[in-house]
Amino acid sequence: MARMSINDIDVYYEEKGSGKEALIYVQHGGESKNEMLSLLPSEYHIYLVDLPGYGRSTNLKEFRGFKQWSDDIYTFSSRCNLDKFSYIGYSMTGIVGFQLALDHPEILKSLIPIASIPIPNVPLPGPEEQTALESGNVQTYRSITQRDLLFPTSTSDKMRLLRREQAKQRFTQDTKSFSKEYLSVMNNQILGTKEAREEFVAHLAEIRVPTLLLIGAQDWSNPLDQAVVSSMSIPGAKAVFFQDYGHGLSLESPEKVADEISIFIKDLNRNLK
Repeated sequence: MARMSINDIDVYYEEKGSGKEALIYVQHGGESKNEMLSLLPSEYHIYLVDLPGYGRSTNLKEFRGFKQWSDDIYTFSSRCNLDKFSYIGYSMTGIVGFQLALDHPEILKSLIPIASIPIPNVPLPGPEEQTALESGNVQTYRSITQRDLLFPTSTSDKMRLLRREQAKQRFTQDTKSFSKEYLSVMNNQILGTKEAREEFVAHLAEIRVPTLLLIGAQDWSNPLDQAVVSSMSIPGAKAVFFQDYGHGLSLESPEKVADEISIFIKDLNRNLK
């Protein structure tokens, strides 16, 4: 556990493993508390970073923006003396990865967004959400906006059900610490995210970084038709679609996600020889 000051932001990060295969996994919530990272090969050196403004990094008073976050990660990697690394991001931090691939492709070995495409159907706050937002009822707001997003499908798999329950408990616990001011920034993030992501459409073909897209086919925030367009627009991209999963793909089946990441990087290394 360590901290690094970047652009007046106190950025929290952890290091796992000591191998030569460098990965930076950026998170914006409690999703790292799943098993996925621990299931990756031991020869990986993983940097787990809390996105500036989220988690244990300094909270923000305004939406930071994807270009600024891209520069933050670039600065972080430079200070860690990483020549090249694979970037992994879940949901919103996956979009940060797309921006990083456009801004600083020379530092990326690969880009691996999980449950994240540049042009998702981001829901704008409706009357219920707006009322909760204005009243400072954080839990109500988050419950509404996350409704059926993480786990939209039914399952009888006991392990998946257990992991779903654990994720929901962590989610509830995390939201208790959110302030009204923090929630307001999150609201602006939803609006800003929609506008920023739409700008990515014209630039997907410019990405020259080996890319692996991991998408839950039932994820309504990342519509399947748009995910297919994204995967076809990025030169050489590989896309893996999981039929029975939503936005919480890596939360309830971390083994599947870890296996796909391992296979992709192994194949990439083979082709680089």
